[in-house]
Amino acid sequence: MDSLYAAKASEEVATDTSYAMAIPASQTLSGRVSWYGPGFHGRRTANGERFNKHEMTAAHKTLPFGTLVRVVNEKSGRSVLVRINDRGPYCGGRVLDLSEGAAGRVGIKGSGTGAVKMEVYASKGASAIRAFDAEGRSIRLHGRTVSLAGQSDFDEAITLQQRLIEQGYDNVFIVETRQGDSRKYSVSVGLFSSDALAKSLLIELTGQYASAEIVQFTKGLPTNQQLAQKQADSAANS
Repeated sequence: MDSLYAAKASEEVATDTSYAMAIPASQTLSGRVSWYGPGFHGRRTANGERFNKHEMTAAHKTLPFGTLVRVVNEKSGRSVLVRINDRGPYCGGRVLDLSEGAAGRVGIKGSGTGAVKMEVYASKGASAIRAFDAEGRSIRLHGRTVSLAGQSDFDEAITLQQRLIEQGYDNVFIVETRQGDSRKYSVSVGLFSSDALAKSLLIELTGQYASAEIVQFTKGLPTNQQLAQKQADSAANS
């Protein structure tokens, strides 16, 4: 895309030390998935939400509600990141029931079922911060990024991520922040080590997103989170 950010990025890419490192899923499964939508839209899911056939959700028999799962079509390689909010499927030996929207994204809507690989990102510990790239892979961020705060809903964040990608932005991430049973989602754009480049992108995005701010990640955690963790560890060892 033609922008101040893009121009500066081309100048400084050679000295950029930021990175996005893939993190293995806590569990990987294979099997067949199906999808549901018509007749269920607007009805209550097992976790009490209203089912929206357009959102990136799925039903599983046992995974905790809120678990994020990357579903990869074994045939085409297309993938989608979904959130577990319902129970099922209960027929045909299928391992997951996708929403209609998720089935379309991963490419099984026409066939009704498909063989997939599931990468399960189960929550561990009382709190966690985790980032996901445009392909739904869990990654460890290191560098400066522009966070667009206020996207607390998973599907709002997914929609915003897709919109920014369509506008031509690279490195657009979903960031999940979990504290106990509470989960919040935000979208971060760009990843670089340059303060100047971060500020240029911030200026460019502030016109559309007033709450935009620069957040620095160090080995997967925001800097303020790193400091808080060190203080907690120090207190526990004193």
